[in-house]
Amino acid sequence: MRGAYALKQEQIFTRGKGLHRVACYHHPLSRESSIALCERWRAAGADALARQPFLYALGMAALIVP
Repeated sequence: MRGAYALKQEQIFTRGKGLHRVACYHHPLSRESSIALCERWRAAGADALARQPFLYALGMAALIVP
């Protein structure tokens, strides 16, 4: 994959569970275009999940956009 994404590492506190490490997934970039771009974003998301299983994302355009 030729592209990149950013993970902003954070700690959150949940009542009864304590501190947890989470990450914000943002700025997915790819050199590919059209349909291949969607597949590349999916690969970037899978890589991010492998690095940090507790992810969240904000402002990703619309429900139909990966």
